[in-house]
Amino acid sequence: MPTTCCVRGQWDVTRRLQWIQALDRENFVPTNNILICESHFTTNDYQKRPDLIKLTHTAVPRLKSSRMPARKLHSHLLDHTYVLKLPEEIIPEVTEDIGFQKLIGPSKCVVHTLDADESHPSFKIPESFKKTFQPPEKNWERIPMIQQNTIHDLRKKVKFLQQKIRRYSSTIETLKEQLDIMINY
Repeated sequence: MPTTCCVRGQWDVTRRLQWIQALDRENFVPTNNILICESHFTTNDYQKRPDLIKLTHTAVPRLKSSRMPARKLHSHLLDHTYVLKLPEEIIPEVTEDIGFQKLIGPSKCVVHTLDADESHPSFKIPESFKKTFQPPEKNWERIPMIQQNTIHDLRKKVKFLQQKIRRYSSTIETLKEQLDIMINY
């Protein structure tokens, strides 16, 4: 794996032709700003400098890092060849599920919606349908984590406010000193 992503090239006419042939890209025009991954070069193609990775003047990409030729940037986003096709024998074709249709019958449920502000004299909720409100059960596993987060947030606030107080007090002290200096003169 390369330690740096890209290396820059310096160009003369013969090297330009060698790079074009070596990279095998469509409409490739080498310029001073072209960037090539360093895995295309051998260790002899680099200058021996500890602070900078720089190609020698004779460096030409020799190693191909993949089996496929290089493509244009983001061309894989337009490629629709990644569709997974399953064999037809694995997925049986279902024409009609009679057993499922017999199980589902017409619904006998009737829903009425009442607003809390409205009262309707002809409609009263029977006692058998009334349910008392029960709060949802607490997730006791998450409570320590939530408490830890709130404790952490409160500690941050305290630290921030203490820092603010220190800054205000130092500002007040400097203003007092300046006032004393002005009074003494």
